[in-house]
Amino acid sequence: MKSLQHSLGFLTNNNNYNEMTEIQRQKLELLNNDETILAYLTIKTNYKYWSTDRVDSEININLKNN
Repeated sequence: MKSLQHSLGFLTNNNNYNEMTEIQRQKLELLNNDETILAYLTIKTNYKYWSTDRVDSEININLKNN
């Protein structure tokens, strides 16, 4: 189970939650529109469980697709 969580980008080594950086928050707000609302809500809900790299990756992928 740990390897599955690690491959999905979840933090497994501690119980601390991630905090989004100011740049990540600004980029995330660019996704808050009708076309990308699902990606926005997914990232907004799950960022605290994901690694910082995964949050950046998810935001960038969705910004490129928009």
